[in-house]
Amino acid sequence: MLTLVHPVVRAHVPYAAAEAAVCDSVRLTYAELTERTGAVAAAVRDLGLAPGDRVALLAANCHRYLELLLAVPGAGMVPVPLNTRLSPAEMRHVLTHSGTRVLVTDRDVGSLVNLGEHVVTIPDGYEALVDAGRRLAGQVPAQPSENDLAVLSS
Repeated sequence: MLTLVHPVVRAHVPYAAAEAAVCDSVRLTYAELTERTGAVAAAVRDLGLAPGDRVALLAANCHRYLELLLAVPGAGMVPVPLNTRLSPAEMRHVLTHSGTRVLVTDRDVGSLVNLGEHVVTIPDGYEALVDAGRRLAGQVPAQPSENDLAVLSS
């Protein structure tokens, strides 16, 4: 079963040194993006998540957001991208009703912090997640099926 991450992994072979993502001063090659995406997938699974669990994303568009959009479904979980313009009440509703277990964010979420089991802050907590995932290299990921939910949109 192909997921969103497969085109990046496939491009890694012939274009490993080519730029895949640019965000401010960060420039990632396909090799780096593939490696970071795999690390994020392993680390998210290591948080105790199971296939189908929800991971909410509340952050500006950047390379980390792209990595999450690729890694989460590749690990068998469901990304829940939150619109940064939602009010706190609207975010609370989406997080509660989506069943989100992990929130990855680049901003202060105030009282929303209590809605999931884990809150991963960008950049520090996220980079620690990437580092933890690198230490988990070699884990066999859950394989999504064609009937799995790919994304929940708010």
